[in-house]
Amino acid sequence: MFRPMDFAPHTLALVWALFWVWFGLASGIGEGGGFTAVLLHTAAPGLIFLALALLAIRWQRFGGRLLVGIGALVAIAYPLTFGPRFPWQTVVMVLLTMALPPVLAGILLLAKSRRAPAG
Repeated sequence: MFRPMDFAPHTLALVWALFWVWFGLASGIGEGGGFTAVLLHTAAPGLIFLALALLAIRWQRFGGRLLVGIGALVAIAYPLTFGPRFPWQTVVMVLLTMALPPVLAGILLLAKSRRAPAG
């Protein structure tokens, strides 16, 4: 039976990761850096997030925990590291776009893996 909500965590994780891949690529190109600079902007955090999203799709329980963990890490580390340098609105926006989506996708994946039949 096709249930669209079964694909929601995968879709959320992929959209989140691909957004950060695009953002890093666009930022690297926009700053006029060479190939290495563009690659670094894209890899951190975009390609790392994409690898995590793909892991979560393949191994839902492990990936769900990993996504919740990375989201929690970002939610704690970003304000402590960059919070004093940016206005609070910037910190909130980053948390909403960088920390919240993986936490939600991870929770949905964990819930989905618990109700899935064994085997």
